[in-house]
Amino acid sequence: MDKKFEEAIVAMKASDAARFREILRRDPKLATSRSSKSHPTLLQCVVLDAIDSPALREMVAALIDAGAEIDEPLVASCSMDNVDAAEMLLDAGAAIDGTGGWSPLEEALYWRNLRAADLLLRRGASLHNLRIAAGLGRVDVMETFFNADGSLSNRSNFALLNLLTKNKVESWWLGPDSMKVDS
Repeated sequence: MDKKFEEAIVAMKASDAARFREILRRDPKLATSRSSKSHPTLLQCVVLDAIDSPALREMVAALIDAGAEIDEPLVASCSMDNVDAAEMLLDAGAAIDGTGGWSPLEEALYWRNLRAADLLLRRGASLHNLRIAAGLGRVDVMETFFNADGSLSNRSNFALLNLLTKNKVESWWLGPDSMKVDS
């Protein structure tokens, strides 16, 4: 991360929540600033790199209280199965289904982080696309993404694939790369 975050990162690595809060008190913009390298925000850095810290919850709370953006860090926490941080971010109002791109649930499923996936499902995450339904093995939901003739329905989130593939029923491959396309 940028040099301006250095002191906060040292406190994070030392699990020194009091020092971390003091640094944020002196420079509250650290909570809302973006870095030009590595992790984009200090909260993302904390949920990714301080997962085993005994001060994790205190540092996450300090950043939330200071106005940190919480939606991207929710996705990041689900990529690491950081359920403690994910719970706090959801309680603070993070978008459970994300804000575009991959959702927190997709991120958890991609990395096989089943504790995070379970948390999101218990909290009401939607099964809004075929890759989520497939990742959960929910054939009943997967069926809703296909028309009676076996072609992909409009609800399948394969907008680009629909444009590029002339015969979707006989297409030789509908693999993971094609499933990364959202409408």
